[in-house]
Amino acid sequence: MSDKTFTIEWSALLSALIVLTLSLIISVIIILYSYQYYNMIYDWERQKDREFGALEREYTLLQESINNNLYLKKFNQFKKKGFLDAPSVDIDEQRMKMQEQIDTLLFQDFLLSRKFFILKRKHYPVSSELMIDIEEQVKIYETPIHFKLGLLHEGDLLKLINTIESHQHEFMGLFNWQNCDLKRNSDNIDIKNISKPYFNADCILVWSTARIDE
Repeated sequence: MSDKTFTIEWSALLSALIVLTLSLIISVIIILYSYQYYNMIYDWERQKDREFGALEREYTLLQESINNNLYLKKFNQFKKKGFLDAPSVDIDEQRMKMQEQIDTLLFQDFLLSRKFFILKRKHYPVSSELMIDIEEQVKIYETPIHFKLGLLHEGDLLKLINTIESHQHEFMGLFNWQNCDLKRNSDNIDIKNISKPYFNADCILVWSTARIDE
């Protein structure tokens, strides 16, 4: 049996070791770089989160300031219009004054029949959740004013509404037409007969006020 001799190619082995070593070095470099990149991204995200949080807080404070200014502006507008009446204001006196003024305004040539009733003032319950905390301090009241009118022409109703609205500034509070129903009495209109109304109007004007209890 003959002996076999193996020859080691040191140059090939050395090349393989060099390639392996370089691969390990490159792998370590990539791992270290990835770790540093991850830390850098993590720190960047945390910094941006802090900046965004600070910006969001500034925006919230700014929005609250704007809202407060808007609320204050609206509050002052309501106060100027008398919606928030002072405890010294005599509502019954205002009611009597309004009764006389409306009675005068209804004497228009185009109104063939006229009736109005200032109904009882009532407390308006606020159901909004935003008002729950101050419901005990703020009381809102509504006084419906009921009009029953006989008109020759439907356009006369707009004339009357404009006339009433032009005098609303003389009274404290806010006014809002809740509804206004116009009904035709006859399909045939005789222009020679203007002694009877061809339209009946049934309207509700709501007079609103509020009071803040100290």
